[in-house]
Amino acid sequence: MTLSDIIATQESLLKQIPHTSPTSPISATSYLPSKSLTSSLSSLHSLALSVSHNSTKLGLYHSSARNSSKLLVPSSCLDLLPLALAVNLPLTELHRAAAELCKGNALGRPLKVRVEMNTGDVTRAVLAINRCLLDDGNVKEENQIARLVGVVWSACDKFGLSSSSSSSSQGGAVPVPWSNRIAYKRGLLSFVKDANDTLGEFGKMSVVEDEEYYRIIKLENFYEVALSPEGGMSANNSNSISDSISDSISDSSSGSSGLRNTTNYEATTEEIKELVDCDTFNLICKTVNSFSQTDSLMVQSFLDFLKVCRGALKLVLMAVEWGGERELFELVGNVYDVGVVIGEGITNIGGLLYPVELDNGVDSELFNLTRGLGVVVKEVIGIVRGSGEGGNKNGNNTNGREEIETLSTKLDSVVDARVEEIQEAMARSREVEKRLG
Repeated sequence: MTLSDIIATQESLLKQIPHTSPTSPISATSYLPSKSLTSSLSSLHSLALSVSHNSTKLGLYHSSARNSSKLLVPSSCLDLLPLALAVNLPLTELHRAAAELCKGNALGRPLKVRVEMNTGDVTRAVLAINRCLLDDGNVKEENQIARLVGVVWSACDKFGLSSSSSSSSQGGAVPVPWSNRIAYKRGLLSFVKDANDTLGEFGKMSVVEDEEYYRIIKLENFYEVALSPEGGMSANNSNSISDSISDSISDSSSGSSGLRNTTNYEATTEEIKELVDCDTFNLICKTVNSFSQTDSLMVQSFLDFLKVCRGALKLVLMAVEWGGERELFELVGNVYDVGVVIGEGITNIGGLLYPVELDNGVDSELFNLTRGLGVVVKEVIGIVRGSGEGGNKNGNNTNGREEIETLSTKLDSVVDARVEEIQEAMARSREVEKRLG
């Protein structure tokens, strides 16, 4: 077997890695830690360590041979072939063991996706080394193989086992959870963290009075137009700027739709700074990262809705734990999948709430996202409520239900109202923009 054969084999392995569909139903046959699952994951860890150690030997030999001028042309890779094979053997076995584990029902969705991704990462890292070795005569960077070996280490470290639901990493690699319970909780808690970050960031909004906000917006838009190729303005012909600004703002406030969207040109900060006094420039910069008073109330209505969504994630966490302890694996899988949709929805909405995004006319997109997410929250509430009549294989079926029912009732009573509040706040914002903008 040649190095080219090894590369072809690893490319084939990469194509064979299964990719879990985000829409396919997955119900694991375990929730709490089990000896069989821990044993299977430990085997993957051991194989990954073997790949890592053998890659280190390959890298050290290559460095030594290159420094002694033994490796000058690609054909000299024959000296490295036994070491490349030593890396390929545990890698092939890692693929076989991972495919076998993913084929069964031992893994829930988050753990299955993690195993698939980690297997792919290790394979791609090893492939990068072999391709570099094959082209060694053309490699100019002395430490390139050493750096690629470091990538293999990081990829293999991801197969280390973790008993914590935290996604914190050591050395940059997040280890594999050793049970489905940890994997489910880690995935959901990452969305809770994102929600907390979003709420915390927008909770410190900088607000400008409506009249002042739109006055500065018009001023900024004037410069965007004036500095465009069609506008022909520069620092050299800026004597009549004041008159032009007054005419422009006057025109836009008397029936015109304003200067926004009249040009695709985006003036740089430096260009505008050349044309305005310090106070005006600071006002423009302040507005870029601020909300108008009316927009701030609209954003607050979105934040109130996102708090409901964060509460829905808490409900999902509680339902996953409750169902997992009772071996209601279909419930756990279904509720988790809906929780992922909620978490991703929070992230998407948060990304559209920044002033620069609101200025780009994302109202319809924001409201559609919100309305859709409200439906999903109602869906998870319905699933969780219906689960109270599920089977009971392990423990009292009523334990923990009271807290779940209380939270689901509370969320159900406010989700529709929060969506309506957003719709009203957006209407007020559009009205103010039409009047002042």
